[in-house]
Amino acid sequence: GIAPVGLTGLIWPGADIALAETAARCRIPYVASTVNTADVAVAGPRAGGMGWFQLYPPRDDGVRRDLLDRAQEANFGVLVVTADVPARARRERQTRERVSMPPRITPRHVSQAALRPAWTLGLLRNGLPRFHTLERYVDRATLRELAGFVGASLGGTLSWDYLAETCDMWPGPVVVKGILHPDDAARCVDTGADAVVVSNHGGRQLDAAPAAIEALGPIVERIGGRVPVLFDGGIRSGLDIARALALGADFTLSARAFMYGLCALGARGAGFVASMFEQQLTSVMHQLGCEHLSELRDRDPRMAPT
Repeated sequence: GIAPVGLTGLIWPGADIALAETAARCRIPYVASTVNTADVAVAGPRAGGMGWFQLYPPRDDGVRRDLLDRAQEANFGVLVVTADVPARARRERQTRERVSMPPRITPRHVSQAALRPAWTLGLLRNGLPRFHTLERYVDRATLRELAGFVGASLGGTLSWDYLAETCDMWPGPVVVKGILHPDDAARCVDTGADAVVVSNHGGRQLDAAPAAIEALGPIVERIGGRVPVLFDGGIRSGLDIARALALGADFTLSARAFMYGLCALGARGAGFVASMFEQQLTSVMHQLGCEHLSELRDRDPRMAPT
């Protein structure tokens, strides 16, 4: 599946729609971020019933209820509650690159844009990316105001009571994303979650956090069989998918691979990556003598043939 990514329009103009349409064609989940650049009302129908909505927990209960209502109306069937952003992280790479909202245009940016005419023309057609889903909650929907709203109003509020309330509000399955400890995974299930995603937010929140792949086995041992255990972290190939399944994951999500595809090939890049994953995973299964995905379970994650 396609994991959530914020502000995708900076990476490729119209990226959210390309991802949603890829999900519809390939019949894989597309997880739309709260900080998408396409409004949920636009992206949801393009996903063809494969849309999942990722929620950064709002501090304002009215905003939470409205976001959930809009996601339901847009045909998102699964809610993914992000649990691993309790506060803004210190991201040195973004600081070095002077990433800001609104973007500060420098001579370096101008030269890079000139060397990438397809991206630049796409940006001119689509305009600067915006947090369209959130615009109705801000009086002056400028990029600066929207960025301030995201920093001040989303995240930092998730508690077990908040999660239970959210599960009650949403009529479909609820998945909790960002779990790294078996105790937290078990409590998510007890609180009402229908699945968990083992993830460390792409390693971008806490440098000292364990690798998601290291946390997968103990979590599967604790709650495997009770609810599906999804995995998100370092999935760049079909071999990576096979390894995660061998360690007990029921399903995998990837974000960066699909974004790399968009960067390299434009709107068709997401579909290329989905096809590449399928071909690579099929090849791995043939090499191992596996006819069905279920046969990967409990295989040596080093992928040694038996």
